[in-house]
Amino acid sequence: MSGTADTNGYAGKLGTGDETGAAGTGRPLRVLFISYYIDDPSVPGFAPKYALLSERWRGDVLHLAPAYAECGAGNFVFRGCAYHRGSVLLRQWRYLLFCLRHARRHGTYDLVISYDPMICGLISLLVKRMVGAKLLVEVNTDHFYRPEAERESLKARVMRWVKTGMMRLSFAGADAVKFINSRLAEDYGHRFGRLRPGRAGGPVCDSFFSFIGTQAFGPDAAAEGRVILTVGHPYWVKGVDVLIRAFNRIAPLYPDVRLKIIGMCPDLAAYQSMVGDAARVEFLPGISHREIVPYFQQCLFYVLASRTESMGRVMIEAMACGKAVVGARVGGVPDVIADGETGLLFRSEDDADLASKMAMLLDDPALCRRMGEAGLHRCGTEFTPERYTERYFWFADRILARGGEGA
Repeated sequence: MSGTADTNGYAGKLGTGDETGAAGTGRPLRVLFISYYIDDPSVPGFAPKYALLSERWRGDVLHLAPAYAECGAGNFVFRGCAYHRGSVLLRQWRYLLFCLRHARRHGTYDLVISYDPMICGLISLLVKRMVGAKLLVEVNTDHFYRPEAERESLKARVMRWVKTGMMRLSFAGADAVKFINSRLAEDYGHRFGRLRPGRAGGPVCDSFFSFIGTQAFGPDAAAEGRVILTVGHPYWVKGVDVLIRAFNRIAPLYPDVRLKIIGMCPDLAAYQSMVGDAARVEFLPGISHREIVPYFQQCLFYVLASRTESMGRVMIEAMACGKAVVGARVGGVPDVIADGETGLLFRSEDDADLASKMAMLLDDPALCRRMGEAGLHRCGTEFTPERYTERYFWFADRILARGGEGA
C-alpha cells in the first residue's frame, strides 16, 4: 500500500525468519544506518538495539562523534566522524564526505536508513544512488514545530524554506518513511502530497515508536517516596513552567509532597523564581542514562508537561519502573498513555487541569498503583526492545518485497 500507514497490517508476529534476508541469497540483510550525533554508542539506547537487529541484519552505523572512533554492537559497527564544533556548513560537508567515502569502500547494502529527512536524508539519498539500495527515511520529531505566539522572523522563514526543500528531496527518493507517531504521519501527509494515504507511487509509510532500552529499568516499591518527577530539557519545551504553576496550586494541600525537576537549563533562575515553596522543589542538572533509574523508582508518579513531544521516551521509562504517568495531550503522548488506564492526559499548557490530574493521583494511592501496574504491563507488551525489533523487521519485509525504485 503506497503512501499509507501500514500499522493495521502488522500482526505483531513474524514469519519463518528468512523474510528479511537479502532476496534470493540466503545471507543476512546488509543495512547502513546514517544517524547524526551519538556521544556514547554503548548506552542502553544504542548498543542493545543493534545487538537485537543483528538477529537478521548486519552492517554499519555512521554518525558524528566527539572524535573518530569505531566500536561493535552485534553484527554492526559504529563508525564515528569527528564532530566539528565550528562552522555548521563545514561540519555537514565533512560528514557528507565521510559517508560517501564509506559507501564507496563498503558499498554492498540492501537498505539505507536515515535518522531524519534533512541532512541525514540528503546524504542517505546520495548513498542510495551509489550503492543501489532501498532507502528508508525516519521522521523522529516535528521539524515544523513553532510556538503559536512566536512571530516568525525572516531568518526563521528562510530556514523553514530550506528544511522543507531538504525534506521534499528526501521523501522524493525514499522507498519508505517511518514516523515516530501517528499524528506526525497525518500532518506530514497533508504537507507533502507524496506521503498522503492512497497516493500512487508514494513510499510505504508506517508509524511506530523508537527503540527504548526498557531492559535497563524496573520497579522497586521499597524505594518510593513522596516525590513527583519530571526529566528533560529545554525547560520551556518540556513545560516546566506549567508544571511549577500546577504544583504551586496543590502544594498547600499536600505538605509532604515534593517536586523534583531534572535537566539542563541555562536560565534556571527564571524557573526558580516561579516556585512558591523553594524547600519543596528541587532542581537537578542532567543525569546520565545509567544514573536515572533510581529517580524513577523513588517517585510517586511521573509528569510530562511538554508543549510538543514526538514520543515521550521518559514516560515509557517511568512506566517500565511501574509508575503512573501524567502527560500533555500533544504529539505522540496519547499514543503512549492509555488515558484513565496507565495514566492521565491533560490539556496542554493548562496548569489548572494538570493540577487536578496530579491531585487525583495524590488523593487515590490505590488508583496511582493500579495505573503504574497497568503501565508496567503495557510497557512489557508494547514498548519492549523485542517488540520494536519485530516491528522493524516486518516493516523492512514490506519495503524489500516492493519492486522498483522509490524515486
